[in-house]
Amino acid sequence: MSFRTNTSILVFAVTLALHGCVSAPPSPTGTQAPATATDTRQQLDALFENYFEDNLRANPVLATYIGDHRYDEQLRAMRLVVDTGLHAKGWTREQAIRFMLDNSTMAESDVVSEVERYIARPGQALGPKFDLRDFHREVLSDGAVPMDTLEAKVDRWIAARR
Repeated sequence: MSFRTNTSILVFAVTLALHGCVSAPPSPTGTQAPATATDTRQQLDALFENYFEDNLRANPVLATYIGDHRYDEQLRAMRLVVDTGLHAKGWTREQAIRFMLDNSTMAESDVVSEVERYIARPGQALGPKFDLRDFHREVLSDGAVPMDTLEAKVDRWIAARR
């Protein structure tokens, strides 16, 4: 469901509530009690909270921007997939962009910017503990070595930093 559709549903529900069309749940005796201002307010509050929570979950960038960091892990995971896809799996720029567009509500311009940043600077998704210069120093310090030797060397280097 798109943001515009969600917004339309919310506006419709608020309009109904404000015009008194939303009533209180039936009483235990089976008769419908008239909706009070408090009941209507509670229903509107619950409706808005659910709507807002759904939007934050669907858009972790917005959540982070307004200070809600509960969904940062989702964004980090997506960035790690893209970074790894580009540099280890051979994804094209277009594949990385498509992955981010399909798995987030980020604007295309933001996605393109992020993907291009990951193309230019590998390892960003690994966080502040990853230092590209140290990694390059480790890989290049012994000169040309067989790939299995290099892999074992890099594995030891990674294990030492955990």
